Amino acid sequence: MKKVFAVAAAAVLVFGLASCKGKKTETSVSITDTLAPPASPYRYSLASGSVGGNFYLMGGGLAQTLNNHLPHYFLWTSETTGGGTANARMLEEGDAELGIVMTSSLLEATKGEAEWTGKKVHGKLRGAVPVYPSWLTIYTLSNSGIKSLTPNSAMIYPAY
Repeated sequence: MKKVFAVAAAAVLVFGLASCKGKKTETSVSITDTLAPPASPYRYSLASGSVGGNFYLMGGGLAQTLNNHLPHYFLWTSETTGGGTANARMLEEGDAELGIVMTSSLLEATKGEAEWTGKKVHGKLRGAVPVYPSWLTIYTLSNSGIKSLTPNSAMIYPAY
């Protein structure tokens, strides 16, 4: 199911970027017509995720799409990272220009509330685009004693 969403999201992204290209008329001038290309390409990093994960697949597809639709002197590379929280840190520290982050981690980063942020507000994060939908479903055994997951609950739930 994840692969279907990843492929669908990549297709929407590719066709969306391709449709933004626009038509060139005899009187239109683009920025690539007026600027001389640099001696070497401008290099940009896209912080994705660990090999085999959704972020890694989406990051690779996004970098390839950017490379295919931007002038040849822009070079995007998808970087293997520790995932969404690492990507938010990389963006904040200027080690990447784009990154993929879960919305919950993005909220924690912009407020500086989570331990992984070092209680530092990540004020350099500027844009958010939903890449694919994600859901969380939690199951428990009927004899576990867990009746709800309210914020006021004093229980700590281990992850297996």
